[in-house]
Amino acid sequence: MVNFQNCIIFPNYVSPPYSRKERRYFSSRASRNTNEQALVLCADNLPDGEERAVIREFYFDIQHYQRLQLSVHAESPLITNTRDGETELFVRLGPISNSDYFEVTIPLTIRQIDEKDPKRIWPKENALNLDFRDLGLIQLKGLREYKVPNPNGDGIQLRIKVVGSPNLNSEMIVMIGIRNRVILPDNDYKSKSICLWLNDLRLIRAAPLDP
Repeated sequence: MVNFQNCIIFPNYVSPPYSRKERRYFSSRASRNTNEQALVLCADNLPDGEERAVIREFYFDIQHYQRLQLSVHAESPLITNTRDGETELFVRLGPISNSDYFEVTIPLTIRQIDEKDPKRIWPKENALNLDFRDLGLIQLKGLREYKVPNPNGDGIQLRIKVVGSPNLNSEMIVMIGIRNRVILPDNDYKSKSICLWLNDLRLIRAAPLDP
């Protein structure tokens, strides 16, 4: 986890567009923005088909929420020549101490390290915008894999895979990672180097039902 308030390690860091900083209130008259934090996940020379990830445990009742959202920036050193779509973001959701889970994947669009425009640094094609209702629909239909349109990207699809029989109404783990994609029509079978900035992981509450 990196604190991006007065950040020295990543001097070119730019906040995602439309991000909302939380405010901390000390009294009725005094408040300030909380420090912005993001997860930096890097993989050097990641072999074809392999992945690197981080895990977090938490609890929430999925019935109270409709979406899971995450802003994602992907960059790669120029010398590695990692191209758009050769790597992917994956997010797994499932119970703790269980091999049952949902996995959502998005092919990554690479941005240059010296990019300045926040909308290009955080392209909408990379952003996760998962509708939990799609997970229930997949289970209801008994599907193992399913593709749904990504609301943030023209023509980009979220690929959702189901392993076992995951139940999201309990303590869960969320695994977020990078994968060097194997199933590509022009796969060069080479290792890839890439860094991700992951920011604004948030749950969006479901709209209340009409009385």
